[in-house]
Amino acid sequence: MQTFTTTNVKVLNELLPESMINNVKFSLIACSNRRTALFYSNKYRVTSTDISTMSLVLDRFHINFLNENSINYTVSDNAPETFKELRKLNPHELVISNIGCDKTIYDSATANQRFRAVHDYCHLSTNSNFSEAGEKVAIKKQFGSLVKYLSNYDYSPLEHMKICKLFLIDSALQVREYYATKKFVEDQKAFALWHMNNTPYQEIIQYLED
Repeated sequence: MQTFTTTNVKVLNELLPESMINNVKFSLIACSNRRTALFYSNKYRVTSTDISTMSLVLDRFHINFLNENSINYTVSDNAPETFKELRKLNPHELVISNIGCDKTIYDSATANQRFRAVHDYCHLSTNSNFSEAGEKVAIKKQFGSLVKYLSNYDYSPLEHMKICKLFLIDSALQVREYYATKKFVEDQKAFALWHMNNTPYQEIIQYLED
C-alpha cells in the first residue's frame, strides 16, 4: 500500500480533483497502468451481483462511520423532510425515514437506513442544506471518509474505483437526476447498474465540482 506524499499527487488526481485531495490524506495501492484501471469504465462490465457485493463494502463503511462518530438513529415514517427540521436534531441521535428503502443498491432496508444516517450526519457536520449545492457538500464529506476507509484495505485500484463510483452514482447522480427531472429514482439498483457500465467516472466527479 502506498502512503500519500507530494510525489504521488498525480496518482491521487486520477481519483479525485485537487480541491478534494487537499482535505483528506489518502493511501493508494500502486498500479502500473493507473489511468486505464481507474477511469475507463468501458473496460469492464458490472453485474447486479457485483452491485450487491460492492454494496456490502459500502454498508461496512457506514457501520464503521456510525460507530466511530457515536451516531445513533431511530427509524420512523415521520423523519425530518427539510434541513430546518433536521437541524433540530442532535447529530448523534438522528431520525431516519423508512420510506423508499425497497429498491436501493442495498439488499436490506437496514443497510440503506445506515447510509441515510451517515448522509444526514454529513449534512449537519457541514451545515449544508438540501439544495443541489448543499447535497454536493454532504456527499463530498461522505465520499472523503469512504476513500480513507478503503485505503485501510488491500483493494486493487480497479476495485477501489468501482466501489467509489457506485457510491457516487447512488448519491451524486441520484441528486443530479432529481434536479433534472424533479423525480426521485425509483429502481435505484437498475439506475446504478446502468451508470456503472455507461457513465465515465470523470463525468461524475465533474458534476460534484461544478
